[in-house]
Amino acid sequence: MAAAHARRLTDQAPVVHRPRWWRRLPWELALLAAAPVAWLGLSDDVTAAPAGGAGEVAHVPARLLVVPILVIAGGAVLAGRLLAWRLRVRGLRRTPARPAALLAWRRIVRDAATTAILAGATAVPIAMATYGASVTDSIRTTADAELRMVIGSDVVASLEPGSPPPQVPSSLDGRATALRRINHQSLDNLTVDVLAVDPRTVRDGVFWDDRINGPTLTDAVDQLTAGPVARVVAWGHVPLGPATLRGVFEDLPVEVVDVRPLPGMRGGYPVVLVHTDAITTDHIFAVHQLWIKGDPAELRDDLQTAGLPLTRIDTIDDLRAGALHEPVTFTFQYLVALSIFTGLIAVVGLLLYLESRTVAHRRAYVLLRRLGLRPAGHRWALLAELALPVLAGLAGGLALAHGLANALSDAFDLDRNQPPGAILATPYLMIAVVSVIALVIAVGAATFAHSRIARANPAEVLRDTP
Repeated sequence: MAAAHARRLTDQAPVVHRPRWWRRLPWELALLAAAPVAWLGLSDDVTAAPAGGAGEVAHVPARLLVVPILVIAGGAVLAGRLLAWRLRVRGLRRTPARPAALLAWRRIVRDAATTAILAGATAVPIAMATYGASVTDSIRTTADAELRMVIGSDVVASLEPGSPPPQVPSSLDGRATALRRINHQSLDNLTVDVLAVDPRTVRDGVFWDDRINGPTLTDAVDQLTAGPVARVVAWGHVPLGPATLRGVFEDLPVEVVDVRPLPGMRGGYPVVLVHTDAITTDHIFAVHQLWIKGDPAELRDDLQTAGLPLTRIDTIDDLRAGALHEPVTFTFQYLVALSIFTGLIAVVGLLLYLESRTVAHRRAYVLLRRLGLRPAGHRWALLAELALPVLAGLAGGLALAHGLANALSDAFDLDRNQPPGAILATPYLMIAVVSVIALVIAVGAATFAHSRIARANPAEVLRDTP
């Protein structure tokens, strides 16, 4: 009887962990549901008046930061929950043939929750860094495109009034086009600026980005004709159909066949793109210009050495200097920095996980070595055990960032009144960097873990094995 009572003091009853019902609820859906609420509740203004000051300053709409963070956090946790569930339900049904693959797959399935956490910890910083880089590149690309649409190209060189049509210097072949700009003309009682272009060379020097939504500049140029009724393309409040173009040249019957955003719209006046052969007369008010693509600093030197009678050189750098929206991009660089900090935490968590599994992995390695498993096979098993969650997190993070950037791309245009609208830029450099870093971390962690395990003394390990 005494022994029976004393047994209660030494034996430990098995602890049964029963899953609570609230743990099964997908609480991460609350984060995803909060995203559209935050989008509707937060302002989309991109300018604000400083306190006690005059004018306006640009700022990032709060919803461009809050909503992506909610979506990334909620999406990563939800994907991790689904991944763990699928591994528990379907994982044991699969039996790889190779020993290394079987060992890695069994470990991944056994620790399904840890695998999902590792994938989610990889996806969050990658998604934040890629999204931040995408927004930064898109805002800069859009702002530069809007400035180039105003000036027409990277460099616009104007010649002296009365100068003959210029010949494109040989140093600028393939990068420049010559045209005539005639401002303040009349198109059926509308004041317009006329650009007489050569369709054969206009694409060499006039700015256009193929990522701009809608028809391209090539489509517009292909519609220009110089017949008795010239077919023209316009941009602005210009009605389609027949019209008469009047000004310093003879009345020119034209037909406006299309209205779309065009480069070179200055001063708020509509722009009319005309075939250069349609205007047979020249006038002192017609300014001959060279529109050139390239680095403005180098192009200035080329223009000076060409000996052209220049009166003015307008460059994209002149418009870009002190631009209102340039400081906005630095906000998303902080998001990239935050993602780097989050990534460091994930790396530390990976190392701690490996440290916690070192004893079990060492014991399994010694036993498997006795069964014929080669060191290279164990190394591949460790690499697969770590690389598969990391690769899943990498793919999920890039998919989240790509989806967010496409869904919110319209908000990247901080000047809605200036064409061409938002241009979505893909941050290829950031994608390459995060991909390489993720692979290096996975390979390095697996190599380090294997080197520690392989140094184990089999006699000591087997003696300590219960």
